[in-house]
Amino acid sequence: MNYLLAEPQKEIIKKAYSGKFTHPQISYLFDETEMPELKETGPVLLCDNTTDEQTLKQLLQKNAGLLITSRHSKEDILAQLRHNLFVYFKPDQIGIFRYYDPFIASYFFPSLSEQETADWLGPIQSIQWYNANWRDKATQSDHWQSHTNPAAKDWQLNAEHLKTKPVLTNNQNLALQDMQQEKFAYHWQQSAHKNPNQINIDSIILWVKQGIRDGFISEYDLNRYLSLRAQYPTVKAPTQWPSQEIEDKIIYLQYYLQTAAS
Repeated sequence: MNYLLAEPQKEIIKKAYSGKFTHPQISYLFDETEMPELKETGPVLLCDNTTDEQTLKQLLQKNAGLLITSRHSKEDILAQLRHNLFVYFKPDQIGIFRYYDPFIASYFFPSLSEQETADWLGPIQSIQWYNANWRDKATQSDHWQSHTNPAAKDWQLNAEHLKTKPVLTNNQNLALQDMQQEKFAYHWQQSAHKNPNQINIDSIILWVKQGIRDGFISEYDLNRYLSLRAQYPTVKAPTQWPSQEIEDKIIYLQYYLQTAAS
């Protein structure tokens, strides 16, 4: 059976009762969780056993969320989805994980091994979402993506597993880090003020990663770094720096790029 985990809540509920669905059933994702106060604003799980996959997909093309396929009960699916909501990003840092956001899904789920997929999706056979990563968004190549869970067919409820909060691995955190860096690159690339020469997204993503690697961590410093790189797009970044001070690096970068370009 197919389910839709989506937001914004009001829009999804409105469309569920617009006449397209015969027997819509709505479940609130944050209901019966540690933060039930988010029930009225968080995503909802929509199902209707009389509705085909295409109807659900049409909703996702204009709303954020996941199309879920599973042979298991709605209760089991909800339990798994709610279990994934609160995770440890670091050993001492717990928070809400919006895995149902299409951009997060585009980076997070491909980073999972088969066993990690089984842990994260449990009774869910597959998920689909309409959107791409930030690199693809820059080239307007949004499309349907999917992630499958082969272990779903043999899944059995493990109550103890649901009691423990997921802990993101290093690879998973790196995938989310890539997402943040590419998001920054996308918004910088789309700015006519910052990017008057219309440098392509691949170059800017590379520069963002190089800038962060070389110590330009803050948004302000990274913007200055990118502005200089964009003035000399064919010149590669220096491999050595005479100082670890950011202001010294900025002065040196400008000198280095101007000299290499002349």
